[in-house]
Amino acid sequence: MKFVQANKAYLPHIGGVETIVRQLGEGMAREPGTSSAVVACSDEPRTSHRAVAGVDVTLAGTVTRVKSLPISPSFTRCLLKHEGDVLLAHEPFLLTGLVYATRRGRVRRRFKNLVVWWHSDIVRQSAMRTAFVPLQRALLQEASAIVVATPRHIDSSNYLQEFRDKCRVIPFGIDPARFTLTESIERRIAAIRAAYPGPIVLFSGRLVYYKGAEYLVRAMESLPNVQLVMIGRGPLKEELHGLAAKGSGNVHFLDHLSEPELVAYYHAADVFVLPSVENSEAFGIVQLEAMVCGKPVITCDLPTGVNYVNQDGKTGIVVPKRDYKALEGAISRLVNDNDLRHRLGEYARDRVLREFSETTMVKSVYNLCRDLTTN
Repeated sequence: MKFVQANKAYLPHIGGVETIVRQLGEGMAREPGTSSAVVACSDEPRTSHRAVAGVDVTLAGTVTRVKSLPISPSFTRCLLKHEGDVLLAHEPFLLTGLVYATRRGRVRRRFKNLVVWWHSDIVRQSAMRTAFVPLQRALLQEASAIVVATPRHIDSSNYLQEFRDKCRVIPFGIDPARFTLTESIERRIAAIRAAYPGPIVLFSGRLVYYKGAEYLVRAMESLPNVQLVMIGRGPLKEELHGLAAKGSGNVHFLDHLSEPELVAYYHAADVFVLPSVENSEAFGIVQLEAMVCGKPVITCDLPTGVNYVNQDGKTGIVVPKRDYKALEGAISRLVNDNDLRHRLGEYARDRVLREFSETTMVKSVYNLCRDLTTN
């Protein structure tokens, strides 16, 4: 079976969708009799080709970007150099829809089946959404199957209702082995706790509008004995620094960390908070990473898959969105109740091990593709 993925970006670009593309690419390459390829856009003007962990990777040259959309004249050519039994298109990504709109006949000849993995609707970029609607409908109509990570992705989408019968739920997964404690990580945990005395609240993610980070920073103003560590970078970094400077000096910003360092921070933390306020946050893989380390999670009440992962009263606490007082109360409750925090954290870890493994995700995609190519 020849398996090809199309996405906006790939390694070394870091992001939730890019992590899924890598996991699927490398996982499918390990399946007997299966070849795996990825076509994405580069951060550079020049197109490049390389093999990474058994995956044939093409990064189409990008001349500029409009908002977050890469403008890559060579993307169509790069994609249509491939052929396969299954093309898995990660959406929303405008260029894949444009390829189908302008080269439909050739795409059908090159790829026997189209599978769309629907990660989220376009929420904020109204101009892009207007251009995207006819392209996404064409893709969804063309698709043999549509994959979503949770049932709530279907219910909360403005686009998937008429295609519900095509939808297949395959939850995202992580490799728990990545988060195993080692002697070196335990030493780093001790150093982190010494550097941030008191309960530690952790945030990890891009500092962008839909993450709701400003509400978390404001929540810390009334929790002077609690330390908030925010890992990430993005366009709101300076604004958040300014907001934190008005508080109690208990908000600490860190840039991108290596994986061992990030794992140490997950284990060192007492609570993990994902305060996202827009439907652009459709799942939140960072929740799984914190949960597998035995940490309870605080999230905001979104109609997306976020709270399919974090179950209120079982793996953590769900609060109203854009309510920093509610965030403050949830954090205070967890850091001051050891029994509750440990009970929620243990259930959170068990839930990840049962339902959100990388191995299960890859095998589910493989079985779906196999069924499409043999029927």
